[in-house]
Amino acid sequence: SDRPVWRVAWTPLQGSEQMLLSASLDGTISGWDIRGKQRDQISAQVKGNPRDLRVCPLAPTMIAVGLETSDGGNIQIWDLRRPNACMERIKEETAVYAVDWHPVFPSILATGRAAKNPFPGDVKIWDLKEKTGSGDISPIG
Repeated sequence: SDRPVWRVAWTPLQGSEQMLLSASLDGTISGWDIRGKQRDQISAQVKGNPRDLRVCPLAPTMIAVGLETSDGGNIQIWDLRRPNACMERIKEETAVYAVDWHPVFPSILATGRAAKNPFPGDVKIWDLKEKTGSGDISPIG
């Protein structure tokens, strides 16, 4: 990676597999199976600068990435089994600096975003199962 690693995260142990993930400021999300006999690597490219990365504790193949982009920010949800395609993108007006999964409900995600006039910095709660008629996801709190 040409730019510094901003975040690292472990996936929970699954059988003989455990992944170490990293998010670099060049937009690269990388992962390595560190327990298996093969040192498999996955790689995904996000549009923007990753500011946070979290593994869902109840669905350990799911990761959430908070991003800062040229026009604000967004939240991206990825399935490590399909690293070539982002599963979900949620647009935000400002950079998303914090993401975390609910410890009991795997579809619930909390995010924290930056303040930038006229948008306040705040915390939002999202239910990824709750989509609007247009397919968008709106915060539930």
